[in-house]
Amino acid sequence: MPRLLLSDEHWSKLREILLSKAIYNNGMGVH
Repeated sequence: MPRLLLSDEHWSKLREILLSKAIYNNGMGVH
């Protein structure tokens, strides 16, 4: 199913962006 593959790639990219944002925000909040 192409949808699953597309959503999987989409989620992997979204997770990377969200994780980087969360780390950046947390770092700014802590420091």
